Amino acid sequence: MTLIDRAERRQRAIAGLPLPKTPGVSEFSRVTHSRWAGVALTLFLVYGIALALFYFDMRESLTTQIREVTQEMGQPNELTNSQYFEAFFGCAKYAAYTALAWGALFFLIDRLRPTFISMKLLAFGWGASVSVLISLELNTWMGTLVNVQGPGDAGTADRTAIFVAPFVEEMSKASIVFLLAMAMRYKLATAMQLIPLAGLSAIGFAFSENILYYARGMLYATKLYGVDPESLLHEYVMLRGVYTSFGHPLFTCMLGIGLYMGVRQANKVARVLWPLAGFMLGVTGHMMFNGLATAGIETKQLSMIGIMCVLMIGMWVFRQFVNERAAIGWRLDDYVRAGWLNERDPLVFMSMLRRGKLLLASFLRGWKVWRATANFINDIVELAYLRQYMTKGLIDQAGVAREHELIVDIAARRPIALSEVEGLKIKPENWTVANAKARVLRALPWRHGASDAKLAAKTAPVGYRQGQYSPNLVGNLVGVGSHGPATPPAAAYQAQQGRQISTWAPPTPPVSRQR
Repeated sequence: MTLIDRAERRQRAIAGLPLPKTPGVSEFSRVTHSRWAGVALTLFLVYGIALALFYFDMRESLTTQIREVTQEMGQPNELTNSQYFEAFFGCAKYAAYTALAWGALFFLIDRLRPTFISMKLLAFGWGASVSVLISLELNTWMGTLVNVQGPGDAGTADRTAIFVAPFVEEMSKASIVFLLAMAMRYKLATAMQLIPLAGLSAIGFAFSENILYYARGMLYATKLYGVDPESLLHEYVMLRGVYTSFGHPLFTCMLGIGLYMGVRQANKVARVLWPLAGFMLGVTGHMMFNGLATAGIETKQLSMIGIMCVLMIGMWVFRQFVNERAAIGWRLDDYVRAGWLNERDPLVFMSMLRRGKLLLASFLRGWKVWRATANFINDIVELAYLRQYMTKGLIDQAGVAREHELIVDIAARRPIALSEVEGLKIKPENWTVANAKARVLRALPWRHGASDAKLAAKTAPVGYRQGQYSPNLVGNLVGVGSHGPATPPAAAYQAQQGRQISTWAPPTPPVSRQR
């Protein structure tokens, strides 16, 4: 890849486009030395500190409450550290079941253009640590402001739950989604990305909150009421972990929908109003849920209302999935008509099942084939969305250089990657368990040495170098049929590249080798 000047770097930063890869730098070194890796590591350290503060703050609060109540009952009793430790981590196991179930659902939704694993972990960690800690402190402080009758006011808890907690909790959960959407706006293009990130932040919050409620109920049952703690814990788990577990994910997903509607708008005012509308819709739903629960409505009725809302959102997400899948095919077809992609590429890579077949078959053929196939799929999907952004006016001419880079990478990886499912056998003929173990050992990070840059240099087509031509399909697709590629006008090309060109022809799309 060629180095870029300061003006192009600034244009890419404004559009949110990634910078080109530095020649000779491995993928591992590029990721570990990136700014994103430093930010993610710093946030994970912050999450660890927030979790420790949550643990000790919760212990101090429960110890004080149990001491005060037992003294009023005339039977002073203290909560020991070992009792609290056992209750906390014992209840964490039950809270993890709910988090894993919802996390698996959001992971399956985020498959069309998957977000990074680090982004998912950042969203979940924020909700489980920073968000719950902020909410505990603000809810306690603002609860004192809505106390109208002094100490012992029975309505303070209800007013806090209805009028304070929804705003505080939804704001704290939504913060990380807003930050990710601003920092990675180019990567977050679909509802199937933003909704899972919002949902992961919500289930992280619910995970820590469930530990708090489970442990408090279990300790209260043991220290104050003298009832069986296991039966009470089972009742809490069924109530919060099963019947009403939809609450936090449902409300925060409203924000994800608002962000999705906002990032696809060219109007700046609409980009602000749509996320705000989604946030207020989530807050309203949270207030209604807490209000109905405070009014004493039965849990089964709340569950039915929540299930209906989840089903409606699920149907809307499925419709968006169908639309996005079709859009990938349409945008890739533009490159087929221009001669840059094979005719079957849109049909293959718009299908999740065909992509899965390619990944599984490449995995059984070794590390290099799997790596090339996975990167090939990522590049071709990113190319489709980049084209979608450019046709909608969300990215200006800065996207042309990125378009060129993706086409070069796709052409370089095609000879190694699997890109066709017709006649492809998932398991190769010479595949055995022993060969599979050997391939796994060779795939370990410290065993393989070929970087993506070296791989691209070895497999790049002869006579087609970076910087030779940047396809501007907006102008070149006029009058282009399916019989051949469009030749860029010499004047437009010289004006764009700033240098003369004698002869040029796009590379012939190579035939993918099946293994």
